[in-house]
Amino acid sequence: MKTNYVLRYSSNPQDVKTYDTERLRDEFMIKLVLAPNEVNMYYSIEDRMIIGGAMPIDEELALGTINLLRTPYFMQQREIGIINVGGKGSVRIDQQLYELDHKDALYVGCGTKTVVFISEDKAHPAKFYFNSTPAFTNYPDKKVTIAELVASMPGREDKCNKCSVFNMIGTEAVRSCQLQMGITIMDKNNVWNTEPVDDRYHKLETFFVFDLPEGEAVCQFLGEPSETRHLWLQGMQGIIIPEWSIHPSVATHDFSVVWGRSGAVLDYVPVENGDEQGLR
Repeated sequence: MKTNYVLRYSSNPQDVKTYDTERLRDEFMIKLVLAPNEVNMYYSIEDRMIIGGAMPIDEELALGTINLLRTPYFMQQREIGIINVGGKGSVRIDQQLYELDHKDALYVGCGTKTVVFISEDKAHPAKFYFNSTPAFTNYPDKKVTIAELVASMPGREDKCNKCSVFNMIGTEAVRSCQLQMGITIMDKNNVWNTEPVDDRYHKLETFFVFDLPEGEAVCQFLGEPSETRHLWLQGMQGIIIPEWSIHPSVATHDFSVVWGRSGAVLDYVPVENGDEQGLR
């Protein structure tokens, strides 16, 4: 088993204006999340969020601690949300086994000592994408599926941004300390996933693209509203969007995205007209 991690520092919007494309990729893209028999992580200084993935094929993969945490085990002072974007698999939490199918999610509260990722079929391996944030209260572990949830459906066909948004973690159904995670599924032939800047909502956000056909791509915009840049993402790649940046993306094909956030305010819902999102 191989565990890798990358450290990502905070960014200043004035400095980012001087970055070339390669520097933008190095600072914001999550290039390699899922690799066979590896656990990969990106540690963001902003909100101390960890973005990562595990792809077990020939062996079970354990979530081990990393030097940056300075703790004997990964979950000592952290919570984690896990979403399976691959084939069927399981996650063993201490002695409890949770089976996760495609798009199933699992929340694990702080204090858990062991997290182990398992694939059911090595020919169609599970692909576990996760976000982890510091936590100060333990909430119960809980699995949730899309079938259990009622989606909000912002956007309109005439704007090519109709989608279904599933708030999976950080809700009344699945309580968390700071972590929010969910899935946005674009409707067929809808390609704009848009979230303009809102002064009521300034948080780091992570996006991870999946269910995107090979050869297609997502163009992610970032920067301040008056001066934007863009990066192209392939399927199974992601991006860390700083709190000062806009968040819209557009693709060459409809797609799905896992999004994650951290912060004290968890009561967040999309505005139904699809033009903006905000806090209650």
